[in-house]
Amino acid sequence: MPSLDQNETMPRHQQHKVHILSRQNQPKRN
Repeated sequence: MPSLDQNETMPRHQQHKVHILSRQNQPKRN
């Protein structure tokens, strides 16, 4: 999907992506 590739260039999308990766890397806290 080229659309996703273009969105990745946007800083907002980058931050969101990093946030999701960070949550996945960190252990779940309830």
